[in-house]
Amino acid sequence: MKKKDKEKLHKIVLAVFLGLLAIRLIFYSVNTFRDIPIGVFAASAFFALIPVIAWTKFVYFKRLKNLKTKKQKRKELKVLILIFLLGTLTVPLLSIYYDVIFANPSFDYYSGLWEIIVRPQSDILNTLNPMELLYEIQYSIYERAESLYNIVTIVIDAWLEEIVKLSLLILFLRMMKLVKTIGDAITFSVLAGLGFAFIENIIYFTDVYLDPEKNNAVFMNVVIFRSIVLSVGHMIFSGIFGYFYGLSKFGLPLYEEQHWEGRHFPLVGFVSKIFRIPRYRAYSGMLFMEGMLLAMLTHATFNSFLGFGIRDYAVYLVVICAIYVYYLTQRKAGHMVLASLGRRRMSLMAPKDEDVVLELAGMWINEGKYKEVEEICERLEAKDPDNAVVKLLYARAHDKRRVKRAKLAMASLFFQEDIFEEDVSIFEKWKQIRAEREKEA
Repeated sequence: MKKKDKEKLHKIVLAVFLGLLAIRLIFYSVNTFRDIPIGVFAASAFFALIPVIAWTKFVYFKRLKNLKTKKQKRKELKVLILIFLLGTLTVPLLSIYYDVIFANPSFDYYSGLWEIIVRPQSDILNTLNPMELLYEIQYSIYERAESLYNIVTIVIDAWLEEIVKLSLLILFLRMMKLVKTIGDAITFSVLAGLGFAFIENIIYFTDVYLDPEKNNAVFMNVVIFRSIVLSVGHMIFSGIFGYFYGLSKFGLPLYEEQHWEGRHFPLVGFVSKIFRIPRYRAYSGMLFMEGMLLAMLTHATFNSFLGFGIRDYAVYLVVICAIYVYYLTQRKAGHMVLASLGRRRMSLMAPKDEDVVLELAGMWINEGKYKEVEEICERLEAKDPDNAVVKLLYARAHDKRRVKRAKLAMASLFFQEDIFEEDVSIFEKWKQIRAEREKEA
């Protein structure tokens, strides 16, 4: 079978799979909301839609800067909407999983964890006299066991959500070949997280509204908190993964760039030997897993804060992670195009000479000579325009120089420092010295 025929077959299979998930979502929605008044459902959907419109427009207009024709803009909008809808399909996938759990007690990890963690302490507690001191001690142990059970289940649920959501996204992105830059991977991951948050918010808003113990003030409090904090949280957790997923697409040049900077990864060599794969593929796999683990960890930590009523910490976590993801989207390395990696023109430099220069550039990055690295990479790129390692070294030096300038700018608020001192490179100093010598001659 030809490559084009395989790609068409993959797209057909993907379309059928997503279609079945969409049907499952419809049935899930009907079963969940059939006894709920249409007005309540409409109000919940309206409030859940507000953050979706706000954030989708923000992402869309940010990406419009790089698009020129109306056709490109329409295509971009369709892709973004499609990714958002893809995120909503995470809910039916999770509902299938939970249906399997509740239908088969052997798969019910909730009951299994309860029997392992809480039940032994509960049985001991039931054998003691409530009037004895030992009872109070055992009751304290029982409460701690119950708290541990809650933490473990919260963490597992968060991990499960991220795994299902991101697995569906990766399947779609790989088959459709939509990711061209690291920035693309972050954007699509963020929108998938927003799609999941949309459906989750509708369900949660409906439950709160119908709860007789909660009034309208509580409902609006929940709407505001979830629309801002929860929606952004899901976007951020997915965005963190998106960054590392984008990096994993740069496996070969990234690994070479790290090599020229003198960094070593013993675990990469170990994984490479165990699975008999090239080192750069092992490095890509480790970046992928790092992103998945970080997304699951932040999501689990966030859910744990909410589960124990520590809202302030949950908000702080979201704010810090949001700043981090925004910083990642602004890095020059995030805008590098992946499509050029497969095309290499003949370099005008001998391979050994180029390797020596790249090693020198790596050493300069470690020494903080970022301006020099930018200049030498610009010269190398003129001789070897498609060298991805050169582009990555330039991007890393550029990003690090911006961070350094920001730190110097902050320091200048308290100390008398010249924040532009580091912008004068060795090459520029040599030019100044040579110009002075020529004037003297």
